[in-house]
Amino acid sequence: MDELPNQNRRQERSCRFPFGSVGLLVLLCLASTGAMAQPLDSALAAQQGEIWKVFSTQAGKFNDLNISYTQTYTSGNRPVKCRVFVSPEGVLAESDVWVLAITPTRAFALSKIRGRYSLLGVEDYQGEEGARAKVRQVAGHFGGSGKALLPFEATGRLALLSPIVTVGVTVVASPQSTHLTGIRKEAGGRTVVTYKVPRPPGVDRLPQGRAVDVDGTLVLDKALGYAVVNHEMRVASSRSNRVEKETIRYHVPMVDLGLPLMRSFEQITTNGEGKKPNQIKVEYGDFRVETLDPARLNLDHYHLEPPDKPFRFWWPVGLAGGGVLVAGFLVYRRIVARKRLQP
Repeated sequence: MDELPNQNRRQERSCRFPFGSVGLLVLLCLASTGAMAQPLDSALAAQQGEIWKVFSTQAGKFNDLNISYTQTYTSGNRPVKCRVFVSPEGVLAESDVWVLAITPTRAFALSKIRGRYSLLGVEDYQGEEGARAKVRQVAGHFGGSGKALLPFEATGRLALLSPIVTVGVTVVASPQSTHLTGIRKEAGGRTVVTYKVPRPPGVDRLPQGRAVDVDGTLVLDKALGYAVVNHEMRVASSRSNRVEKETIRYHVPMVDLGLPLMRSFEQITTNGEGKKPNQIKVEYGDFRVETLDPARLNLDHYHLEPPDKPFRFWWPVGLAGGGVLVAGFLVYRRIVARKRLQP
């Protein structure tokens, strides 16, 4: 029985929001359009334009898909598995104990216990301005499993969801980005892109301390529409030197679609000498052409309604209640399984 409280604590930790990585991504996105940055020289801008043209053309095709697949997110020894549905109407992710729905105008999260649903939180938005932050807020309450939903990086409405890589092509190669420092082509169709964000504003609020510089290297594969296959980001800080290394593997699981989708993603983060690296792995599989019932993207489908007057403590209260329900359900299921094994 001593193991059950530990399991609850592990479950709670697995649902924590990765503030450091995602917060840094937000800062980089903001800094990429900052007025303080110098415009790129003409040769670098031309290369950037070539990458963006190919990437955005292919990335736009993902907005019209009707597919489903499994996503397994593992941090330490805590795998979290769910099934994800992508359709022109929106994205739905569902595990044994939660549901996450995202449409062009609303995102909501539910807990699911014994077939009954409870609203954990809901965010409404119009247009793209501010929408990404609200979607991240909803998805983040399921930890990394909510951040890493898509096995591709997309533009258009699907760009409301953060790419799985800390810094993706949409950050460094979009026409608004001014932090590219170099682009070089290598053998095998690989393109190496380097970037640097000196003293990003607001980065002092991150747990790593005041950053001096953020720089990194992206390896893109032209055959995959300039998709990211490797990424290394370095954060020089007053407290540590943080390094994130990310590796992505692709395949074409559905020949009829002909689009490369991620098979796996792996991230290893180190924060100075002597500290144990943090490792995250995400795997995608069981791809199918499947049409999502649009009704599942509406709260009415779950016999729920949004609060009439959302208040500032809605999210903490909802999450606290949802966390207790989820942890209780997991304990209940474990006890039942043990009883079944007893002679």
